[in-house]
Amino acid sequence: MRNGQILLVDDEEEFLRTLHRNLKAIFPDNGFASFTSPEKAIQYARKEKPHVAVIDLNLKPKEGIETGFSLLQD
Repeated sequence: MRNGQILLVDDEEEFLRTLHRNLKAIFPDNGFASFTSPEKAIQYARKEKPHVAVIDLNLKPKEGIETGFSLLQD
């Protein structure tokens, strides 16, 4: 994947930073947006239309699956 936007959503900040760093090493030409808030991630995705989303399924307060469905509806 080249030059695509990747959205990362996880409520654990340390894990999110590690995931971002590791994916950036693998896909250096891609842009990344990282969020701990599902609501902010959804707002961002509606505006920016990322190519890929990596979402923690156990997000709080909004479940990761619910967040994924919200992204797909837009």
